[in-house]
Amino acid sequence: MTLRHQCQLEAQMKVRSFFVMDENFLLQRVRTLRLLQLMERHNKAWSLYVFSSANALKSYSMEQLVSLGITWVWLGLEGMAAAIRSCATPYARSGSRAAVARIRVLVRASSAWRNTLPKTSTRLSNTPSATIPIPPVHAVHADPGTPLYAQMEQDGVMLGPDAISDADVHGQYRFNYRHPSIRRGPRPRCCCGRSSRFRRQRPSVMRIIRTSLAGWRRYKNHADPRIRDRFAWELKGYSTFMAGALWASRRWFRDNPVVAER
Repeated sequence: MTLRHQCQLEAQMKVRSFFVMDENFLLQRVRTLRLLQLMERHNKAWSLYVFSSANALKSYSMEQLVSLGITWVWLGLEGMAAAIRSCATPYARSGSRAAVARIRVLVRASSAWRNTLPKTSTRLSNTPSATIPIPPVHAVHADPGTPLYAQMEQDGVMLGPDAISDADVHGQYRFNYRHPSIRRGPRPRCCCGRSSRFRRQRPSVMRIIRTSLAGWRRYKNHADPRIRDRFAWELKGYSTFMAGALWASRRWFRDNPVVAER
């Protein structure tokens, strides 16, 4: 997608935020910095939602990320198992904690698991979950054409194409293989989400509010009017619907004093 296409979408759909479906968008520095140059030239105060590895994210200055409008980053926290590392192309263990700690954008950091459930909670206890607004856990999904798919097909655990709906291409509803520890059918709720570590953290909606407000406080008086405009636009409505979400969160966790106080 080029700047021209984004301008067309902006005009036709009346939008100013874009979800970029690129496995590691920030890795291509020449392309990314060229986009930044064009956005500045044409005064585009866009918000970009992207995928990135930790190493690519760290290669940019904070000012560059803010100027690009990087608002939301899906950052993979790589699992320790070799089977997971083989399929997690953009994931990076090295530097993930430092990358999350230094940025002031919304981070959705995923951890993937494949074979056993008990190890998942232990693995996640080593992630910087307190600084991650949205910390989902996903089961590995084997896509055709990947080494993981070939290996699982060789192991005889892959289900046939007729067993999986085309609408479930990302495996959100059910596994496309026979899991050794989980019965066949829709996925159960991941038990690690109920672990004590996750219960101690405030819910993601509260983390999103905190992160967004921190960014707005820091950049609301930025020298660049384009950046000021973007942060004002992103927080439009926070005093109404997000205030309601905050009230509901505190009410929901009223039996948990630590979370309620946060």
